[in-house]
Amino acid sequence: MIAWRKKWILLCFFLLLAILFTCRYGFTGNTDIPPDVAQAMSNLPDKLDYNIHVKKILSDKCFSCHGPDSKKQKADLRLDVFNVAYNKTTGSGKKAISPGNIAKSEVAARILSDAAEYVMPTPASHLTLTANEKAIILKWIEQGAEYKPHWAFIAPEKNAPPDIHDVKWIKNEIDRFVLHRLEKEGLYPSAEADKETLIRRVSFDITGLPPTIAEIDAFVNDNTADAYERMIDNYFKSPRYGERMAAHWLDVARFADSHGYLDDKHRDASPWRDWVIEAYNKNLPYDKFITWQLAGDLLPNATKEQILATGFNRNQKQNTEAGIIPEEFRVEYNVDRTNTLGTGILGLTLGCAKCHDHKYDPVSQKDYYSLYAFFNSTFELGSSNYGNYSNMVPGPTLLLTSDNDDKKIDSLNAVIRYLEQNHQPEKSGNPQKSLSQKIIAHLSFDKTEIQKNAKGKPVEAFSNAIQPLQPAFANRIKSAKGILGNALLLDEETSVNFRPYGLGYFERYEPFAISIWLKAPESFKESAVLHHSDSRRYGFQGYDVMLFDNKVGFRIMHAYPHDAISIITNEEIEPGEWYHVAASYDGSSRAAGMRIYINGKPAAVTVEYDNLKKNIRSFPDIHKTSALTGLTFGARVLEKTMKEAALDEFCLFNNTIDETEAEWLYKNAAVTLYRDHSKALQQKPDSLMNARMQLAAVYDSAREAMVMGDLPKPLATHILLRGVYDNYGEEVKPETPAAVLSFPGNFPKNRLGLAKWLFLPEHPLTARVAVNHIWEMYFGRGLVKTSDDFGNQGEMPSHPELLDWLAVDFRENGWNIKQLQKTILMSATYRQQSVITPELQEKDPENILLARSSRYRMPAEMIRDNALAISGLLSAKIGGPSVYPYQPPGLWEALSDKSWRYIYRQSEGEDLFRRSIYTIVKRSSPPPYMLIFDAPDRNFCTVKRPVSSSPLQALALMNDPTFIEASKFVAARIIHEGGETPDDILALGFRLVTGRKPEIPEVKLLNEMYQSEKDAFKKHPGKAKNILAVGSAKMDQPDSTERLIEAAAYTNVIMALLNTDEFITRK
Repeated sequence: MIAWRKKWILLCFFLLLAILFTCRYGFTGNTDIPPDVAQAMSNLPDKLDYNIHVKKILSDKCFSCHGPDSKKQKADLRLDVFNVAYNKTTGSGKKAISPGNIAKSEVAARILSDAAEYVMPTPASHLTLTANEKAIILKWIEQGAEYKPHWAFIAPEKNAPPDIHDVKWIKNEIDRFVLHRLEKEGLYPSAEADKETLIRRVSFDITGLPPTIAEIDAFVNDNTADAYERMIDNYFKSPRYGERMAAHWLDVARFADSHGYLDDKHRDASPWRDWVIEAYNKNLPYDKFITWQLAGDLLPNATKEQILATGFNRNQKQNTEAGIIPEEFRVEYNVDRTNTLGTGILGLTLGCAKCHDHKYDPVSQKDYYSLYAFFNSTFELGSSNYGNYSNMVPGPTLLLTSDNDDKKIDSLNAVIRYLEQNHQPEKSGNPQKSLSQKIIAHLSFDKTEIQKNAKGKPVEAFSNAIQPLQPAFANRIKSAKGILGNALLLDEETSVNFRPYGLGYFERYEPFAISIWLKAPESFKESAVLHHSDSRRYGFQGYDVMLFDNKVGFRIMHAYPHDAISIITNEEIEPGEWYHVAASYDGSSRAAGMRIYINGKPAAVTVEYDNLKKNIRSFPDIHKTSALTGLTFGARVLEKTMKEAALDEFCLFNNTIDETEAEWLYKNAAVTLYRDHSKALQQKPDSLMNARMQLAAVYDSAREAMVMGDLPKPLATHILLRGVYDNYGEEVKPETPAAVLSFPGNFPKNRLGLAKWLFLPEHPLTARVAVNHIWEMYFGRGLVKTSDDFGNQGEMPSHPELLDWLAVDFRENGWNIKQLQKTILMSATYRQQSVITPELQEKDPENILLARSSRYRMPAEMIRDNALAISGLLSAKIGGPSVYPYQPPGLWEALSDKSWRYIYRQSEGEDLFRRSIYTIVKRSSPPPYMLIFDAPDRNFCTVKRPVSSSPLQALALMNDPTFIEASKFVAARIIHEGGETPDDILALGFRLVTGRKPEIPEVKLLNEMYQSEKDAFKKHPGKAKNILAVGSAKMDQPDSTERLIEAAAYTNVIMALLNTDEFITRK
């Protein structure tokens, strides 16, 4: 009996525990809703929308563990897709989400629990849900938990603008959408801004520069109905428009004047920048603007302009350091291109899927590398060429010849073709005699002797039997039995080379030939037999004879492989056997002019590359960290030597050799050739060589630009596990994320196909993102606040119907950028004054509802250009290489371990006052003034700059020589133009700086400051002289101490005005 009673007591105890546990953890059929959550539910809209109300909460608080990233999912539960959320049965027996039933939804129980072991999000995540967020999730479940595709992945539709009660304010369709929202919120639009404000706003928004006084007066006094529209049209016609628009696009395109990374070698990408400016000025439609930049080189009959545009995808950082793994950085370059496509054009954070599935958006790692595959066949080296700044550009490149150059090229090529057709080399009837007339070097490698080097120091050398004064200097040599006597045995320490600039220092229009005996003990993957060229870092500039898996290669190069000609034999040479190798080149700059002879017979060859345009002579350069050597036997720097390989009986000729001569050299190794000086070919230019020299001069003088180009055969692309360059996973083909829009099967799977995909009518993102960028330019905030993220973590559009209407209208009107901008500028929404009332400050401090115009600090470029413009110093020159404005001394030296390589040389004359878009951007040391005003360093794609306010900005405006010099020129201008009294002079200064006429109290305040500064300078006239001495621009000096003091006092007043909110704010 007692035992039974104990069992009963225990049973009741455990039952009570179960009841308590159920009550605490929410397992009952009636989930209790806390009062604060219930209250929040009662305040919610009648109908909740998944995209508007629910998804952001789930994305922020749930998707990191229960989202798209398969590797991070907990409990195999996904809350981002309905079929899993509805059907997943949890440990409690409930579904994760039971549509329409809170009590049967495990999600509801979890978010309401206060038990650390049970509540979601977990305490370890440091995430919590507010009462309002819990209320939204619960009410959404109660209403059926309806999922919807992400708003940005649904194709935009052009719905009719809403009907409005008060139509008097309406100027165009934009205003209907804006006013409809304002009416719902119980707000009213602001009055139209005054004319002075409007023209200043429009001038900065379109050209990035202030209006002139004459332009302001003309607009203010023009009372015709179309005055405002004509003013807009006039600014759109200005070439300054292209510069203003390009300033934004250079951020997107991560444009800079250096490669980045440790060495941060300089580059000249200004031709691409000039193309961007011109494209905007020509109003190139946006679909062409993007297509040309992504795939201009793949267009049928692509023009130079279209190919140049592809420099967009060569703007990424490039590594030129020694010792890097080229493949690692080749991968990084394509990762950068993929991420830039995502951020700048698609508005997605694609880079989050590089190492794993995206945690928030439906973009898997496979999707990422499928997009990456569109760029993976770019014909590009991971280790960029490190040659001279202007002489060698990392390929692929485009030669920027002018129209006049092209005419010269066509004419010279016609002459060369004619001369080649009538220039038949004489067949050698006496090979020994003909060879003796063009031989310039013969090394037997039998023994060394002591000769003096260039410094007069006695060293070992192999005697040159043809020109004894041109020996080959030797160091730590080893010998082996040769084809005749001794041979040179190669190893890591062997060094044998002629003097730099001596024998064998050929240019690409000069014919030459090489003869050597070779024995390779094994198969070598890639090793130099001999070379007169730089290392891989310097593009192998020069020429070489190589072994590639024991196939003989002959290469002549400006920058390998993009600017080079190269042939390789089809057959290998056998290890351990002696072979006679001869290589001949006719000076034509074509692979057809190259020959390889093996054992006296022409070898069948494969042409590897056939595109030689620029010089092949290497020369000393500030970028080179290794000494320039002459013709050398064996490996180059950082290359593997053909260890234990033997070389013998080397001959060098200053003209071609034919088959008969090659055969004679093979069969007569024991016969010594002597120079026949009576008939020796001194390499005097004939008509053909002269024409080739002239052609080379045209090409060598032309600038080069980095562009895109694909390999003949696409590379295989794999998912890179954990994002590691050599950790291959599944192979993938070029595809686009299906969640965005599937890639059409009839499109080419290359960059051109990708560009076409972007501009399909049903594409959900391209037009929206572009419109949002433009809108943000004019309102300081996009219709989607997160301009770089239209995904689940991004903000919802403030006016979704307006965004979609503009996006479709943009597409329907041929992607016309200026028309889109004009539509925005003509709206009443844009024309509002920017004054913020107490009501708007309380209800809409960020101006999301657009009940007023926005006020925001101008970008760095506009502030500087504004000062230069009103001072009269601003240069009107458009385009060209970057310039070097004022900068604190020593910055580059302090931030570089190779400060001797690049010294900041301040520009002079007009270049010192170019627009800021032309300022050099060195990635490791960007312009300090620009950084202070939030310009990016351009290491990565940037679509939205931060806007900060710091004391450094005020200090820069007061101390940067640019602003001091501008102030003194403004002072000189107002003294000359302002009138007779200080009030009139100061009123003009105020108007130049702010764009409006001052009020009487403002003039009084300025006059008080002027008198104060004047009194101070009277006590210290030397300080007045110092302030007027700042800057490089020449100006007439005051002719008396009194006038000098006045000029300095006016200068200080202007400097104070430049530090006001009105000067740096677009309102």
